[in-house]
Amino acid sequence: MNNLKNISFIICFLVITFATKSAVTAQKSLKNKQFNDLVLLSIEGKDWWKKKLGPNGISLENCDLGLGPGVVEGVHKSMPRFFGDVGMILDLKSRLIFCMNKIQGFDKKKLLTSYELKQIVTSIAVWVAEKSLGSDFQVRTTNRQEKKYFDIGKRIFHSELVPDGLSLSNCLFDVKNYNAINYLLDYDSQYTKLFSSYPKYDQAKRDVIFVEDKISECLYEQGIANKSYHHFSINPLLVFFGASVSKSQ
Repeated sequence: MNNLKNISFIICFLVITFATKSAVTAQKSLKNKQFNDLVLLSIEGKDWWKKKLGPNGISLENCDLGLGPGVVEGVHKSMPRFFGDVGMILDLKSRLIFCMNKIQGFDKKKLLTSYELKQIVTSIAVWVAEKSLGSDFQVRTTNRQEKKYFDIGKRIFHSELVPDGLSLSNCLFDVKNYNAINYLLDYDSQYTKLFSSYPKYDQAKRDVIFVEDKISECLYEQGIANKSYHHFSINPLLVFFGASVSKSQ
């Protein structure tokens, strides 16, 4: 009888061990696939950046992403930022759309609706983001509009319009039992960790997720479904986070 119990125990142990190892292997395999998908997109993005496209048959190599025409190193960590040629603050993908419209001659509406063109924008954005790995944050608040965005982002983040447990900090930074008015949270390390996690490839959605998408997802979790509010909130929040880290470096 004891032998049967021992055998049953061993079988259960082996099954659990095998299941655990299988789960870990599957998770590693998924992460590797996500990484490989991003690598492929980055390679495509580099090619699209240099390729002559659009009605004007011009490449994006003279596109100014904020640090000078053609400069891509470090620009992802300098955005969102104010661009004088449009008189407004833009994030990376918005600036790429601007350049594809103005330089290459693509129709702006098609850039926002065409699946193929949106994929080109996404792949270039992934490549540009990769070129900022290891760079310091350079998000500015030197312009009046940037300062305004910083203040708005700060107010949105510290808003107590939602109950504890649903705050942006809990969702974005995975911080438990955090009160939005508690200034003891280490924003610098938390935001750096958040920002360095994106973009990433979501296998289930078969799409690239940027930090802007994560913020929008968190706003939905707060019960805020108004997309106009999402659009209004995302860049101010990114300016607030990025500028806070930039000042501490």
